[in-house]
Amino acid sequence: MINTKKLASALKGVKNLKWLREGEFDYLTADYWGLKIPELKGADIKPLLRKFDTIPQEGETLSTGNPDRKPERMEEDKKFIKSILQIPKETKEIKYTKLLYQVPEEICSIFINDDKKYIFVNKRYTDLVGDYTQNFKILGTTPSNLIYFTDEPELLIICPYIKVKTEKINYLKEANE
Repeated sequence: MINTKKLASALKGVKNLKWLREGEFDYLTADYWGLKIPELKGADIKPLLRKFDTIPQEGETLSTGNPDRKPERMEEDKKFIKSILQIPKETKEIKYTKLLYQVPEEICSIFINDDKKYIFVNKRYTDLVGDYTQNFKILGTTPSNLIYFTDEPELLIICPYIKVKTEKINYLKEANE
């Protein structure tokens, strides 16, 4: 299950945020992540209200890039959200290493794919996932492509942190040789 208590932290510093409410779900895309989650309620919705001052109506998309709520832009944003919150067929399961790495101003969770390539993901975003070692299936392709955490019907996608040079990390050296 998505940890909605961490939503405020994940929204910190976000410049581009889109929020679609459709059916029984809320869909969010931000600078480096996106999610599909059962409709937010109560205290869980407060971080979004701080950004938008309102809740989208059924099928409506709110966007920080569309403050005037132009209908044609809302429709474009809706199509974008629906297209990005899909898991491509070529993804494979990746594993959480339980390792962390400090980069300037952030901490990364470290994952590994079948090719023994490390994938670094901002921990502030992986914290959106409850216990991803238990319930969530973790999917990806290469270290520079999106990572998908899925626990049907919930979905979280995150862009990896790609500025890390793994050869400079001693405790990862064995896998790099």
